[in-house]
Amino acid sequence: MRRVDQHRSNQTSAMLGFTLLELLVVVFMVGVIAAIAAPTWEKLLARQRVTTAREQTVQALRDAQSKARRTRTPQVVYIDPAPGDRPRIATAAYANQDPVNFATITGWQNIGQENIPQGSLQVALRREGAEVTDADQRRVIFDADGAVDRRTEVPLAIVLKGSVSGPGDARCIVIETRLGSLRTAEGNDCP
Repeated sequence: MRRVDQHRSNQTSAMLGFTLLELLVVVFMVGVIAAIAAPTWEKLLARQRVTTAREQTVQALRDAQSKARRTRTPQVVYIDPAPGDRPRIATAAYANQDPVNFATITGWQNIGQENIPQGSLQVALRREGAEVTDADQRRVIFDADGAVDRRTEVPLAIVLKGSVSGPGDARCIVIETRLGSLRTAEGNDCP
C-alpha cells in the first residue's frame, strides 16, 4: 500500500511545474507587449511633463502680476529657453535692465519637474508666428497695476513641447492683451 501512495505523490509533484517552453512563451509575450506599450508610455510621460511645466509657468506669471498689483512695484518674469539644457524662469522686481543679461539675473528656477532628463523639455517664445530670439523680448513686464508693460509686445505665446512630442502635443500660454489676460491652449491652437 505504501508503494502505491508513494508512486502517486511522485506523479503529482512532477505535474505541478511549468516546462521551459511554456516559460519562454510567456517571457516572449511579455516582451512583445512591453515593446508595443513603451512608445505610448514615453509620449504620455512627455505630455505630462509639458503640462506640468506649463502650469508652473502660468503660476509664475500670475504670481508676478499679483505681486505687482499688491506691492505697486513693476515685476518682470524672465524666460530662458536654454536649448539643449533645462529651460528656466526667474521673477524679480523690474529694475530697468536694458539690455537684458541673463548671466546677472538671480533666482532662476528650472521649468518642469526636477527629475526630468536634460533636454527633454523645449520652450520657445513666439510672436505673430515667429520665434523670439532677442533676450530683451524673452521677458514679461507687469507694471504697478498688474497690466503688461509697453516694453512687452503682445500677443506673446510661450510654447512648451517635449522632446518626444508629436506635432499636436504642444502646450502654450498666450498673453493676449495689455491688461495681462492669460489663456492656455494645446496642440494646433498654439500660435
